[in-house]
Amino acid sequence: MADILFQLKNVGQKTFFTDLQARKDEYISVLEEIYADGYTDRGKRFTKYFLPVKQNFSHFPSEIILPFGGNFIVECYDIREKLDLEVIQEEVLKILDDQKIRIYMKYILSNIRQIIKKIQSLKLNENLLPYQILIVEKLQTCIEHLKQTYLEVGQTDNNITPKLQWLGKTNVLTTLIYELWQGQEKGKQTSTKPLIKAQKKDLEALLINNFLDSKGKPLSFSTITHYLNTSKPETRAKKGVRIEL
Repeated sequence: MADILFQLKNVGQKTFFTDLQARKDEYISVLEEIYADGYTDRGKRFTKYFLPVKQNFSHFPSEIILPFGGNFIVECYDIREKLDLEVIQEEVLKILDDQKIRIYMKYILSNIRQIIKKIQSLKLNENLLPYQILIVEKLQTCIEHLKQTYLEVGQTDNNITPKLQWLGKTNVLTTLIYELWQGQEKGKQTSTKPLIKAQKKDLEALLINNFLDSKGKPLSFSTITHYLNTSKPETRAKKGVRIEL
């Protein structure tokens, strides 16, 4: 059987952080699979990708601009995490036994903790330290997501509340939750006030534990956390598509 955490274990290698050209090539290879078209402006030193063609990558924006330079460690991590979480979900659905799922998940969590220790032990240049810290934080968030999704829910037995199926696009739902949390911009000078006081991890748990996507499938944690990232405004639904507050 293939290694369930193949993608994330490779994140623990020093070259994942130091070989920036490899990370850019990796990210480009994904973008070329997702987007139907693109063009390169050599004068302004960027490549623009647009028209996404694959539904399973619906969390990507309608277009994305990739500069010639830059560091794509975080983008590559997010993609790898999404792939491994999908594999874990597939394996859990095959087991269908609460006790075996708990044993399996404890094995997965133990392995992720080992990956965290390995990353923390890496000796990296000072300019890469923020990325090292951020990836560790993302892995710790991943652990919490797996615990809440596959361990804590099972403890409620028959009292589990059925999940609601969201019939629209996932980023419309997450944009609504985000703007209830952070406020909704109405123009350059005006915005609504926040209506929810919470931490990002609480909102992630709210969405993961209570909603299914338009196809009746569980929401992807990596997609949800990407949409709720305050530094990624391009991923949220735009005016005319979003739900107005």
